[in-house]
Amino acid sequence: MLKPWALLLLVLTGLLGRPLVWAAPLPVTREQVTQAKTQVMADPNLASTRTVRSLQFKKSEADQPAKKETKPKRDTDFGLSWLFDFFRWVTESARMLMWVLGFAVLAWVLLRLRHWINMHADAPLAGPDTLPSQINDLDIRPQSLPPDVGASAAALWQRGEQRACL
Repeated sequence: MLKPWALLLLVLTGLLGRPLVWAAPLPVTREQVTQAKTQVMADPNLASTRTVRSLQFKKSEADQPAKKETKPKRDTDFGLSWLFDFFRWVTESARMLMWVLGFAVLAWVLLRLRHWINMHADAPLAGPDTLPSQINDLDIRPQSLPPDVGASAAALWQRGEQRACL
């Protein structure tokens, strides 16, 4: 006996009482293939070309072909062209100067860390924490406290000795 849901499934799929016949696929024409290809190529998610933006270094003057440059004579030069050339060299070398400065700072930090470790390596390790035995003139060792601290404090409070209770 088939369950009702299985019977319904067989009826819906058409398998009850008749054999399964598969239809032969129709031949695909060249026009249909080219039409499908153009539809796929038109879809931006499935396109074969993609535009990607990325950062790139600028070409330095050394990488570019040499040009003949003639320096125009400045009216304000006054024989100080070497000073202009020096400042130009400093600005072009700023990147290298920053790397050298960074390495120097890193070396200094590592040396200071090594010095700090050497200074504190011989320090004794902290032992177990010792508990205090007195607060001002009050002895707080367990041996000096009554067996029931709460009851003793309530009795002192009821007698009017609030300071001793606290």
